[in-house]
Amino acid sequence: MQSGVHDEICVHGGNLMHPVPRPSIVDERQNAIDAFMHGHVVDRDPQNQHAGAGRVRTSRWATRTVWGRRFIILVLSHRRRRYYRVDRSLDDTRLDHNGAQFGMPIDPERCVRSRATRSAVASTMMVAVKPRVSIGLPVYNGDRFLGEAIESVLAQTFCDFELLISDNGSTDSTSAISSRYAAQDARIRHLRQDTNQGASWNFNHVFEQSSGEFFVWLAHDDVWHPDFLRSGVDSFDADPSVVLAFSNVTLIDEQSEPIGVKEFDMRTDSVIVSQRFRDVLMAWHDCLPVFGLIRSDALRRTKLIRPYASGDHLLLGELSLRGTFAIDRETLFRSRRHAAQSIQTFSIWVDHHAYTRWFEQADRRGTNYPQWRLLRELIVMVGRGEIGLTDRLRSFGAVARWSVRYRSLLRKDLVLAWRARRQSRMSGPAE
Repeated sequence: MQSGVHDEICVHGGNLMHPVPRPSIVDERQNAIDAFMHGHVVDRDPQNQHAGAGRVRTSRWATRTVWGRRFIILVLSHRRRRYYRVDRSLDDTRLDHNGAQFGMPIDPERCVRSRATRSAVASTMMVAVKPRVSIGLPVYNGDRFLGEAIESVLAQTFCDFELLISDNGSTDSTSAISSRYAAQDARIRHLRQDTNQGASWNFNHVFEQSSGEFFVWLAHDDVWHPDFLRSGVDSFDADPSVVLAFSNVTLIDEQSEPIGVKEFDMRTDSVIVSQRFRDVLMAWHDCLPVFGLIRSDALRRTKLIRPYASGDHLLLGELSLRGTFAIDRETLFRSRRHAAQSIQTFSIWVDHHAYTRWFEQADRRGTNYPQWRLLRELIVMVGRGEIGLTDRLRSFGAVARWSVRYRSLLRKDLVLAWRARRQSRMSGPAE
């Protein structure tokens, strides 16, 4: 969209004034934004030189129809004595609270870019537009770190998002914290479950409630750099083949102090499907890329996070068959390490059955083959994937190498299942 093709509307004291066409671009007025109703906002004037730079701009449709005028008035009339300038993604919102005159452009050095300003403008616009990014924050008893995670979301330089907090029956102050933030910012929704439905259910539920073009999960104990969302959206806009965008990771402790850096050396940007699949399957990445920004349409075509150990690993495998991963070499993601974390509490090498029960929130009795189920899903995934024959055969080879790496867990499944059946036969029916 060309940045100069707009009518102008002046919002002052809640009144909607007549449109003022730009003399140099009147011929292209029909291309002005209609995205006010479809999830986008107008391109900004990159030089910030136009005399009306401190005004909201919208399309001929919105200004020349009665209902269009009423709609704009309804959304903006309560924002009194302020002049807004909103760009296409709401990620460069600038607001002048100092009484700027219509004929005076806003000085970029004086632009208010605080979190409160961005939240105010974005919250107003969310009434009318569909967010480009949906953030899902599944949580259970996470009051210790939840506030810091939410603050990192609100500090993002890319503001066109919604935040969905799914409280999975928490018994601490998680619900109160979530409700307080939801009351302060219209982009935040608090979803409360009465009982704990399991980790995988909560992760999948929060995605099912989302509406954005892109989706990202955020753990309640992790923290984002302010440019995390912007980096991901830029990657998607630059390359349509990208299905997941992430970055290198800084590891932090309970006091948010850095304790290490995790860099991802994977060929996930390769055009060769089997290379992407093999590296996702075999590299030691702790499944952290699952917390990257994902195209929602690609995510909907997967089985999401399966309700057993390494279900998130399977999701990454599915996504790698559908497109490339863009990894930002900057460390824009901070992953916390603490004693109450699931990966610290459960280890697949010690008891992957306990890890499966944590995902399912159910104690399955009798025969259970979580690792064999995982192997079966990998085989089915490759067999049904929309990939060429050569990539399919090479991907099956990667599954074979994976089964060799995890042969001890496959063997353990069989041993535990045999013991469970033997115990059941020895106990027999009650007389």
